[in-house]
Amino acid sequence: MQSGRKKGMGVSIQKPNSFEDSEVICDMLLKGQAVVVNLEGFNPHDAQRIMDFLSGCIYAMDGKLNQIAKYIFLFSPDNVDVSGDLSFDSNGVPIFNREF
Repeated sequence: MQSGRKKGMGVSIQKPNSFEDSEVICDMLLKGQAVVVNLEGFNPHDAQRIMDFLSGCIYAMDGKLNQIAKYIFLFSPDNVDVSGDLSFDSNGVPIFNREF
């Protein structure tokens, strides 16, 4: 028996354990799912690698990147409307290690 409720679009919350988890997150995005990524506790080099990979994924699919907190980001496909005041365009990827 089916209820009258429509299944809405979900948002996945991910705290990657390593760079390799970036591919899993990218696959979620490619399936049309928005993903909150928490990079707290990562060293700056690994956090930057993850951001670069996911930013490339979001750029290729014309998606959006919003910053929720210093190390927490919302990646969303183009069909997801996100409102907020801290958005980055394709040239605005946050830099975690300012030494380079």
